Amino acid sequence: MLVMCVMPTAMMQFSTRIKNDLFRQCVLFTITVFIAFMVIGRLVSGVHWITDIIGGALLSTGLVLMYCAIIGWEVK
Repeated sequence: MLVMCVMPTAMMQFSTRIKNDLFRQCVLFTITVFIAFMVIGRLVSGVHWITDIIGGALLSTGLVLMYCAIIGWEVK
């Protein structure tokens, strides 16, 4: 859940703060791959059940949307 809360908010900040288009796309792609790696890695290693991951994803989505509402970010 931590990765799925921190990394999307970092992506939001990086997308507005990094001016170089190529570098910004590389950073956002790297973060997306990292998120996928962490989620799939937790599932495959047996550290968490699929229900844990689904619950964490739902909770993280709610927290990220609350963050968007607080800072006035429009989801595109």
